[in-house]
Amino acid sequence: MHYVTILWSGAAAATLLLAMVHAAIWATDRNARASLALSLIALALVGIAYTELGMMMSETPDQWARWVRWCHLPLFFFFAGIVWFVHVHLGTGRPWLMWSLLAIRGQDRPHDFQRVAAVRE
Repeated sequence: MHYVTILWSGAAAATLLLAMVHAAIWATDRNARASLALSLIALALVGIAYTELGMMMSETPDQWARWVRWCHLPLFFFFAGIVWFVHVHLGTGRPWLMWSLLAIRGQDRPHDFQRVAAVRE
């Protein structure tokens, strides 16, 4: 097993544990929405680590492009979790600004899955 696989798997496992801790905090106190946002961020980071590992281990440009396309999905949830955490925990920003940021970022997600021809030599 390659050492990068071990490192990425260990980081993903630690992040998953962090997500479970914050989800448990939210489950005991439903008013702790910041913990739910942190759990969402941590789960998105697990997905990002998984797709990054897939990108590193891909053998063809087409495989790499497929992993890059799938990486955009957890990146959206990571962005959404950060915006939500800033709004909930710090109490800053306007709700319409949060929802408009998420809508603008979310409208491009279907375009990420369109097949783009890989650059050939």
